[in-house]
Amino acid sequence: MNINAKKLLFGRSVSVLGDSLYRLAVVWYIYSVTQNSFYTGLATALTMLPKSMSFLIGPLVDHGNKKKILVSAQLIQALLIFAVPVAFALNQAVLVVIFLVIFLVSFFENYQASAEFAIMPHIIDKEKLMDYNSLSTSISRTVDILVGAAFAFIISYISISQVYLFNGITYLIAFALFFGIQSPEENKTEKLDLAKYTASFKEGVAAFFSSEAVSICLPIMLLNFVMGIVTAILPAYSAALGSIDYFGYVTLAMSIGLVIGTTLAMKLTKLSYLTKMRFFPLITSALWIAAVLAGQLYVTLALLTLAFIPYGVLMVTMITQIQSSLPVELLGRIVTIIDSVLVVAMPIGAILGGILAQAILPFYAMLLGGVSILLISLTTFSKKKA
Repeated sequence: MNINAKKLLFGRSVSVLGDSLYRLAVVWYIYSVTQNSFYTGLATALTMLPKSMSFLIGPLVDHGNKKKILVSAQLIQALLIFAVPVAFALNQAVLVVIFLVIFLVSFFENYQASAEFAIMPHIIDKEKLMDYNSLSTSISRTVDILVGAAFAFIISYISISQVYLFNGITYLIAFALFFGIQSPEENKTEKLDLAKYTASFKEGVAAFFSSEAVSICLPIMLLNFVMGIVTAILPAYSAALGSIDYFGYVTLAMSIGLVIGTTLAMKLTKLSYLTKMRFFPLITSALWIAAVLAGQLYVTLALLTLAFIPYGVLMVTMITQIQSSLPVELLGRIVTIIDSVLVVAMPIGAILGGILAQAILPFYAMLLGGVSILLISLTTFSKKKA
């Protein structure tokens, strides 16, 4: 990798380190304080709701200075995160501040993630995108594994306030690394008035609906709806397995499978996209359902790890398929539309999951997750081979 790609990768990896601990700790804290899955569902919904509106950001990213957008969004997120330790120190409406920060950080993450995605083709050769995406995702999942493995120990010695403080520091380090990136188009900034914005937005929408990205997105919407439910009830499901502390173990098992799968993706480039979409979700579904039916902690963890290996391959495959098939000049717009389409069902699922967790056993919601992935596989069998 060239130096700019390394800075992008390292910046992303440092940011993910703070995020991994933050995601686990915040859900654990909210459930521990409230003992109510509705609030964990609300936290998930507040994370995903701004992402469902990211399609509005696309024209700003494509016509703006991608590096400035990237570093500015990262810095703003850091400042927002630091608001939580302040709230703890003042003992003022901590939960309210946490929910507000969750929403605002997610909003600015739209800018950061879209700019990061759109700047990649300018600093990374097209034929290297698969390797970069696989490496980046593998590092992220490896960090998730390490944090998940250490979570029970960490949370015993580090307060939620200190977790937020650590997260803010990682964002500042990522900001410094992103600031050092030099991109061929970093000085390009096009003035965008309302008329140009509207025309640019329409161009992106038209390009999205005429691309193969539509066929990638539609089946995943169903999955995200159910994954929203699953995310909301995961602490309750972990408690049902024996203890709320198992929450870290369950997410750890999923992360181990994902990191193996994302690494394996580099070895499976000869398999067609459609072949992977047909058979990998089928394998994931069968193993996921078996994991839930097992109902025994260690067997469940082992089967969930295996289930997320093919899922990890799919993640890298879909990202690369989108990046390599879309025109660079429209990438920001189309990617933000894709983000919105994929995420829009998740907040609804999260809120519904929080409500359902009070009425039905978490076991059934987890089982539904496995069944939904099976449906994704079945929808691809009507398509012709690529």
